[in-house]
Amino acid sequence: MNVIVLVADSLRVDHLGCYGYDRATSPNVDRLAEGGVLFEDVMSPCPWTLPSFATIFTSLYPSQHGAMGSRTALRDGFPTLASLLLENGYATGAIVNAPALKPARGVARGFDVYDMTPRAGRDAIGTTHDALEWIHWVEDSPFLMFAHYFDVHLPYSPPSPYDRLYFPGYQGRIGNSFNL
Repeated sequence: MNVIVLVADSLRVDHLGCYGYDRATSPNVDRLAEGGVLFEDVMSPCPWTLPSFATIFTSLYPSQHGAMGSRTALRDGFPTLASLLLENGYATGAIVNAPALKPARGVARGFDVYDMTPRAGRDAIGTTHDALEWIHWVEDSPFLMFAHYFDVHLPYSPPSPYDRLYFPGYQGRIGNSFNL
């Protein structure tokens, strides 16, 4: 059995069709959800990337795994989903797009391939391309693929025509990504 973990950092589930949103914003995600496992009652253990992903891969609370602050990392000694699957003959690959998830933070533990964002950046199309390329490379083995999408994270700047698809008066990026 292959395991694919697709995560769109900061994506709101209330704007996805598979969770009941009435606009056609996510036809590909909706199709994927139809054929996979859709988690309907999930809460993030923390409001930001590093502790949340450390929890996804260890099943531990941030206070247990230690990756809680901007200068912290996953403590040694805890197995991760990737390390457990690797020990059991899985190929393990990750395509990652958030600086908070750099290998030194520990989330990379157990991945054969942990491909961080290139300096020029990588959008969703590039992330999907790189993930599918890796899957094709290991397709004869059971595998874990973690594809991390960062496009909807602040600062959000959708490409045309999506920038005006639902709000024709869209004016572009927010000047300060932490405006509330």
